[in-house]
Amino acid sequence: IFRGDSFFQGGIPYLVKINGKESAILRNGGYSVVGVVPGTSTIEIRAANWMQALFRNPTISVTTAANERIFVRATPELGNTASLSLVPAEFATLQLQSLSESQ
Repeated sequence: IFRGDSFFQGGIPYLVKINGKESAILRNGGYSVVGVVPGTSTIEIRAANWMQALFRNPTISVTTAANERIFVRATPELGNTASLSLVPAEFATLQLQSLSESQ
């Protein structure tokens, strides 16, 4: 999962949840590598700071096979939310070159 470098929404960090379990913190201009078991998983992001009460938490369901890599992009949007979308590996590879791993 990755997020481009943009100070939109103040660059707030996102808490990434996979099937309801906290998995990573996604920083502005960052990415996180998270593992999922094969099958269908639900990915949700929440604001990881004081914006939690105002942030609308987007989700996306993804279905994976064993050893499959997928790329999910988080894009901040108006209205205190973000969108989550699956993106092609070619696009993600180009985007990831300019991003840093979130810690």
